[in-house]
Amino acid sequence: MKKTTTEKYKLTHAEMELLWEMSRMTKIKEVEQVSTNAANFELILGELQHIDEVRLGALVCLREKLKFNSENPKLIITTSRQVAVGTLLKIKGNIPGKKKPQEIEATVQLNTPNFIFVKTSTSADSKMFDNFSSLAVSFRPLRQKMVYQFEADHQGAGANGLQRIEHADTVKIIEEL
Repeated sequence: MKKTTTEKYKLTHAEMELLWEMSRMTKIKEVEQVSTNAANFELILGELQHIDEVRLGALVCLREKLKFNSENPKLIITTSRQVAVGTLLKIKGNIPGKKKPQEIEATVQLNTPNFIFVKTSTSADSKMFDNFSSLAVSFRPLRQKMVYQFEADHQGAGANGLQRIEHADTVKIIEEL
């Protein structure tokens, strides 16, 4: 079973070991329960312990290889963890003292189990982002005809000038094109 799954999805040893561990956490203890079902994958991901750098890299790659991200045109996005790297986000935020929410654009650079790391279009947008108190994030995956939205909190600047956004476990469809 491990060999077949490894070949089917072109998994590295670390990715297969992580998938195997995740499958042991299901009732049926089958790799297929996690590798073919995005909802099960997300549920088990929430139970994983001790995610070090190697496992984090494997997890990010595993999501891509299993097509459990927004690049899959057939996947209905249910959590912000499924937003693919490269996705353009429209972010509205409230700034204390201003009546109208401000809007900026940012691109997803990295999506980890804890945060989404984004790069803003301009340095002025980055400064504005630092002042946002709450966020409404909307996006349209490239190969989908739906616009999604979730609410989250800004978690400050990360490394390399990237901004961190907290994950949301609820993503809603706000428009179908």
